[in-house]
Amino acid sequence: MITTHQAEALVREHAIPWKQARIPLNQAHGHYLAESLLADRDGPPFNRVAMDGISILFSEFDAGNPVFKCVGMQAAGDPQKKRKGQQTCLEAMTGAVLPENCDLVIPFEHCEKVDDHHYRIMDSIEPKAWLNIHTQACDFSTGKELISPKHKIRAPEIAVLASLGVTDPLVFLPPSIALITTGSELVDVHETPLAHQIRKSNIHAAAANLKSQGFSNLTTYHIQDDLEQTTKGLEKCLEQHDVLILSGGVSKGKLDFVPEALKNLGVEKVFHRIAQKPGKPMWFGKKGNQCVYALPGNPI
Repeated sequence: MITTHQAEALVREHAIPWKQARIPLNQAHGHYLAESLLADRDGPPFNRVAMDGISILFSEFDAGNPVFKCVGMQAAGDPQKKRKGQQTCLEAMTGAVLPENCDLVIPFEHCEKVDDHHYRIMDSIEPKAWLNIHTQACDFSTGKELISPKHKIRAPEIAVLASLGVTDPLVFLPPSIALITTGSELVDVHETPLAHQIRKSNIHAAAANLKSQGFSNLTTYHIQDDLEQTTKGLEKCLEQHDVLILSGGVSKGKLDFVPEALKNLGVEKVFHRIAQKPGKPMWFGKKGNQCVYALPGNPI
């Protein structure tokens, strides 16, 4: 009989590879990325204005004249404009390309309008070159890995994927899981059990536990205590699912047919029985890229 640590090591050793598929971006939340995503351009892709204000050349301000003539506006989304003339400025909006021949943005709150065409920079600010400018590639350069494989896709990752133009990310698909109860004494939750019966509870606890871990592709089944029915039921589940999780039928009773049925279906036993209470009769096996977990049926 093996220990719980040995059992866990064996389960990890025989872990099945998850299938992969490209899915629409709006369905990717909660999945795990199956590819490395590289930046297709610098971030930001240009020197970007970080505050609404006026864009100037620092050396002209540093020469001692705080008054600048406004010769136009650089709006976000417009092609880069060029500042022309000495002691001139362009109004620049947040997110816009920094105009050519500029290296400083003074926020409007630190400027005052002299007239319709001139701004004066207030004494309350001490400007320096490249202030209020998000310089090109300061976040990342073209080709840098932004998200690595096996990273969970959440809201921030969705934003990165969208910014990279990834419409159909390659993700790992959660396995299809069959949750199987065995036992002629079990009835559904909505039924009134007879004196010799009990309602199913293990399968609902297992489903809740799996869903809390992000596994939602679940289907439930029930098999009576009969070797032929057990074999046929498990055969059907193996045809349709990646993982089988059973409750009951794995001990040494005369009606515990699960180990025999699995053997007949070509499922290789990795271990049976663990040094733990409750749960000693646990059975674990594998068939190709499928795993089977057969747990004892004690509701504890």
